[in-house]
Amino acid sequence: MTYKKLDLSPTAFTSIILVLIFVFSFWALYLVRFDKFDQFLVVALLSVVYFVWSVVYHFTKRDLTNKMLIEYFLFGSMVVTIAYLIFVQR
Repeated sequence: MTYKKLDLSPTAFTSIILVLIFVFSFWALYLVRFDKFDQFLVVALLSVVYFVWSVVYHFTKRDLTNKMLIEYFLFGSMVVTIAYLIFVQR
């Protein structure tokens, strides 16, 4: 039996990784659906992982700029702040 090599472009591979990160995060949110603080932690962790993934992705494509770093950092900070206001603040 012969197997064909699966030929994925780097963009397709990184997109699959990103989708897996989000699927895992939604699964984790489902598991902690009754604990608001744990939900906040999952969203905060997702934000950090998304930031790291974005930096690595653009670094490997060699198009990472300071503007992108600031944009991803501000977006992540905004997500964590909104998650805090929704899940933690009473």
